[in-house]
Amino acid sequence: MTGSDNVASGANALYANTTGNENTATGTGALVDNETGNYNVAEGAHAGGRLTTGSNNIAVGYEAAT
Repeated sequence: MTGSDNVASGANALYANTTGNENTATGTGALVDNETGNYNVAEGAHAGGRLTTGSNNIAVGYEAAT
């Protein structure tokens, strides 16, 4: 993994991240599928869960943007 400046809190938050930078994920499974997306913020269980490559997104709430 080469991603940098990421913050993850919660089981499996940012689990698949490989090269994504400056992402913030708070909650179980938040941004779980993000691999290369940058500058994303997800707050809540499974928020942004299906986002894989997108950048500059905000998802707030249970399963928001999934």
